[in-house]
Amino acid sequence: MAQFTIPARDKTTEMRFQMGYALADLAAEYPRIVAVDADLRTSSGLHIFEHFHPDKLVKVGIAEQNLMAISAGLAQEGYIPFPCTFDAFSRRYMDQLYITVAYGNLNVKVLGAYAGLFTGKAGATHQSDKELGILLRIPNLTVIEPGCNDEMAQALRVAVETPGPFYLRIVRCEVAQNEVADGYRFQLGKGVTVVDDGADVGIVCTGYMIGTAKAAARKLRTKASGSAWIIIHR
Repeated sequence: MAQFTIPARDKTTEMRFQMGYALADLAAEYPRIVAVDADLRTSSGLHIFEHFHPDKLVKVGIAEQNLMAISAGLAQEGYIPFPCTFDAFSRRYMDQLYITVAYGNLNVKVLGAYAGLFTGKAGATHQSDKELGILLRIPNLTVIEPGCNDEMAQALRVAVETPGPFYLRIVRCEVAQNEVADGYRFQLGKGVTVVDDGADVGIVCTGYMIGTAKAAARKLRTKASGSAWIIIHR
């Protein structure tokens, strides 16, 4: 393999890199896990997975439709494939995801890297602001958008241990280890109340925006004495 820089696990808070470590941990526990790369592993964090499991990484090149089709074939042979490319590039394989993976209810766990608008130097072509609207309408597909690294690692495990197609939206940027609460346990399909000081204002958020919602709640508290709010993270 190429000699890519591997950030120390305890020195980085970028979700993409922590995802690489978390998936590598799971692959040591579940031998049928494989990752499928569309030539973006240094950007997505899959190069960390490759470092620990070079024999479990399938490289398909810049060919997103094949990325999904090959993952579907791997799932049919009993593997647990994690195909990964930029979330914005999911529009290239929507037909394969919809018909081959979701319609067939195959055990494919898609990693959509660089989710949202937080792509930095990658620019507008790599920002994903519409893909979620399509993904949420695909039958049988479970979509998860973790808000912190602890939740991301737990969500990966849930995806592995729950049969069927999953799509996990992973941000590139630095995130908190835990934005929810001490001892938090991720539960599929269950919302979580993060801040509960009353019932005057409600802020509903998902994924990375949990930190922004908490900041907004703090700002409201300083500017509106006596107000109350609830933040719900889904």
